[in-house]
Amino acid sequence: LADVSGTMDRYARFVIPFILGLRGIGAGAGVFVFSTSLASISSAVRRMNIHRALERIVELFPDWSGGTRIGYSLHQFNKEQGARLLNKRTVVLILSDGWDLGGKDLLRREMAALSRMAHCVIWLNPLAGDPDYEPVCGGMRVALPYVDYFMPANSLESLKRVGLLLSKVMVH
Repeated sequence: LADVSGTMDRYARFVIPFILGLRGIGAGAGVFVFSTSLASISSAVRRMNIHRALERIVELFPDWSGGTRIGYSLHQFNKEQGARLLNKRTVVLILSDGWDLGGKDLLRREMAALSRMAHCVIWLNPLAGDPDYEPVCGGMRVALPYVDYFMPANSLESLKRVGLLLSKVMVH
């Protein structure tokens, strides 16, 4: 689940190729983008190279670089995709800086539901790579108690660490 809101635009363009690389994990893997709402991009970019896939996502998703409603987007995911994609073997990867314009109670409920239904939740925050980073924005503070792994996503080295973690948690 990749946040493509305005505050995430430059980071999303950096990390989405990594996320799209996860498409090869298996038929059950799904790739979604969100800002004020959620959209599945799995089938739209299934056989495209990374450059063309990024162009296609921007074409298909008019909310690219818009506002952010993480709770509402997770609500859509849990309601529309949860029964099909979530189980105790599912590893959920969320890319977001945690800036959220939506209701914090909704975000808390949806993160709690996601955490209950999945094996683990990994949250990638590009700002977390800064040694002085503190999760001060409300959305990030609300989400953190339901996150199993909170990691930076701001460099190739940080993405390498994410890849190593994924190789460990996906063999459960």
